[in-house]
Amino acid sequence: MVYLNPAGVRWIAAESAEQLIGHPITEFVHADSVPGMLARLATLRELGDATEPAEAALLRFDGKILDVEIISILTTWEGRPAHQVVFRDITAQKAAQATLRYQAALVEHVSDAIIGTAADGTVTAWNPAAETIYQRPAELTLGLPIAAAVGAALDPAAIVAAGGVHNTTHHTAEGRALAIRVSAAAMESGYVLVCSDRTALRRAEQHFQTVVESLHRGVMVIDPLGRIESANPRRYASWAARRSVQLRRSG
Repeated sequence: MVYLNPAGVRWIAAESAEQLIGHPITEFVHADSVPGMLARLATLRELGDATEPAEAALLRFDGKILDVEIISILTTWEGRPAHQVVFRDITAQKAAQATLRYQAALVEHVSDAIIGTAADGTVTAWNPAAETIYQRPAELTLGLPIAAAVGAALDPAAIVAAGGVHNTTHHTAEGRALAIRVSAAAMESGYVLVCSDRTALRRAEQHFQTVVESLHRGVMVIDPLGRIESANPRRYASWAARRSVQLRRSG
């Protein structure tokens, strides 16, 4: 190395350029990146030739690794052939890409339908869970109005305005009813809807309610403050009978 500008000194975490000048560049390139770097340099034949942008990892003086994008240009230095290497820190870019990949993986594998729409309600995204829940493949759903996609009227703007959550009934492509909890959020270009299929839960609740109502014993549900939230017919009948007796006695 014969020259390093101040930005290069800062990114390598050196105290000065003198720490690098006179040393082979391979001392500051991760071993995994050296073969590709040398192969690209070997393709430069004429002055002004440049390599395509490529990723590499540099070794910093503080022991950390710096992800960079590198372009090498065949030039001269003090009358002798040389390579001018321009590198750009892409650490933040790679971190953002990793985050996006992680988010994309979540969207692909969650059990809730995640649906994207344009501002006019046209479906722009339809994850695998949406395909399973609504029995509609993405290739036949993208571009449809959201109401046609979920088999029911759905106004994302109204849901957002009402607090962002709405419990409703949707329908599969075959017309089967679904108990759905919709969470909506506004985006720059439209809306994102998370639709949770609560059909099985609702069916279990209805089954439980049927069993409780058929019992010959009174059953009440009381909230943490001691207030009665619900009571089965047997319990209500017993309470009403006792209340009637009390009223007659007090009369």
